[in-house]
Amino acid sequence: MSIQEGVSVDATWRGKSMPHIDVEDVHEILWELSELGFRLEILSVDSHLRVIENDSALRKHEKHLGHCFPRGHLQKPTSGLAECSWMRRAPYVCSLRRVMSKWRNCPQSIQDERERYTEDMLISLQQDMALFYCKSFYAAFGRAPTLPQRVGSCPRCGCRVS
Repeated sequence: MSIQEGVSVDATWRGKSMPHIDVEDVHEILWELSELGFRLEILSVDSHLRVIENDSALRKHEKHLGHCFPRGHLQKPTSGLAECSWMRRAPYVCSLRRVMSKWRNCPQSIQDERERYTEDMLISLQQDMALFYCKSFYAAFGRAPTLPQRVGSCPRCGCRVS
């Protein structure tokens, strides 16, 4: 191994070099770090709390876990659980609800599966899930969890979040 003096590599973000990164880029970088932390923490707390009876149930559970987030590369900070449209957010919330319903001490309000949700019902479910997630994570690991964030403006409705 050798160390070369005087060699520097310019850091870039999505093709922009550091001097050209603006405030919105910084927000996206911080969002991506937060999102990765949240996803890893979901996996950690899930493996700590889940109660699964057999291999078949575990495979089904892992499938639901995979559906908690958009497929492929990390999407924009207004996708998945951070989607501003409740109808576009619902599939991710419902997948996470299915995952959390297998955790020890899961509240009945999260265990109950509904065929259809209204916007108010989905928001209420999300609030119950957030509270249960934070309490469960703290009990398991002794610290507050990383929570999903939304930054920037939603391309579909224009709502602004920071």
